[in-house]
Amino acid sequence: MVAREHCDNALVIRTHFYGWGGETKKYAEHLVEKLEKGERVKGFVDMYTSPIYVGHLVDAFYKVITSRSINRMKVLNIAGEDGVSRYFFAVAVAEVFGFDHSLIDPVQEASMNLPAARPSNTTLDVSAAVLLGIHTPPLLEGIRAFKAERG
Repeated sequence: MVAREHCDNALVIRTHFYGWGGETKKYAEHLVEKLEKGERVKGFVDMYTSPIYVGHLVDAFYKVITSRSINRMKVLNIAGEDGVSRYFFAVAVAEVFGFDHSLIDPVQEASMNLPAARPSNTTLDVSAAVLLGIHTPPLLEGIRAFKAERG
């Protein structure tokens, strides 16, 4: 890791977040955009992640910054505590936003002929964060906050 080469007390935080805005749209934003128009979307049943709402990630960052025991760590994973498939995530987004979840087609990643191979499981082990007292809210609570932020 480049950061560790230049600063021996650097902390690298690994995550997988969703929220509004930014230079590129995240998966959750695409889901909302399409489902609100009544368009079909694909949800991978064989790709797993551990998503965290960006607002909850910011809260976790604050806990990290103010923690006295963090300076012994080199890498810390902060993400949702439960891994879910992209399909499950898409259905949860649809349900919270009140969209028709039958517009979400469950598909296998291999059937999509994607331009680049992707790992099927990118969930993160957050046990070290939990030991530091950093607990992230459940998935549905994060999606509700995501919806509320939109207004």
